Amino acid sequence: MKTPFFLLLFACFGLQLQAQNNIIDNFYHTHKRADNTVNVMLPGLVLQLGLPILKANVDTHVERNALDLLQDVRSVKLLVTTQREMPEKHRSRFLRDLSEEGFEPLVQVRSKDQQVDVVIREKNDIVRNLVVFVNDNEDDEVIFFSLKTKIHLEDLEAIINDAIAESE
Repeated sequence: MKTPFFLLLFACFGLQLQAQNNIIDNFYHTHKRADNTVNVMLPGLVLQLGLPILKANVDTHVERNALDLLQDVRSVKLLVTTQREMPEKHRSRFLRDLSEEGFEPLVQVRSKDQQVDVVIREKNDIVRNLVVFVNDNEDDEVIFFSLKTKIHLEDLEAIINDAIAESE
């Protein structure tokens, strides 16, 4: 009786993990084993199981609204590494490859010591992939964050606008 259940569970997790774009997968797998690198890959189901705990510990309506969007996340990939392990040329080539695959810039922020790039791929006003790159020169850190989603674009824009309004 346990065998069919585990086969079904494995099939569900396997399908969830293969949902991300090949360019994203290749980039993640190329850099995840580098020295001084922390990597995490989670299926959306795990996020959804932890959602009630997260919601109980947030303070603002912007945070709660952002957590509501997690219900539409199918998988997450996260890399935190040093600039030495992920040179600028790798990041720029990756962002260029994403652009060639139909990803569009959503937000780009540059300051003296940091650069943040957020790119999305959407279809029918639904964000299918969201990729965030943070390059922090001050802390010598690079953060790569990728979501496979089914978030409506207007919901994402509302969260961004609320966060900007709250920070002012």
